[in-house]
Amino acid sequence: MNTGMNKKIFKMLCINFNKDANKETYSLWEEELKKYDPIYVDKALHTIIKNDKYFPTLARIIDVIKIEMLSTETENEIIDEETQKEFDEFQEFIKAFRES
Repeated sequence: MNTGMNKKIFKMLCINFNKDANKETYSLWEEELKKYDPIYVDKALHTIIKNDKYFPTLARIIDVIKIEMLSTETENEIIDEETQKEFDEFQEFIKAFRES
């Protein structure tokens, strides 16, 4: 069963932003975040804890989850041969430019 987020990370988030960990917020977030893979939820919440200055809204959390999902998708994307060839040529051009 996908629970969306675990209580431990929710408590970490509340402690980090000096907020009371209340059941209403946790229940709302858990309900909305269960649509997403818990791995991305955890990554997003850790990113928010490390980078944000203010306690996040649910919309902010979902935005960061989508960014995490997209970045993982992009990292795993396979580059076709023509694109790889163009990339290699560009790298050679940059190398030659720096040496000149």
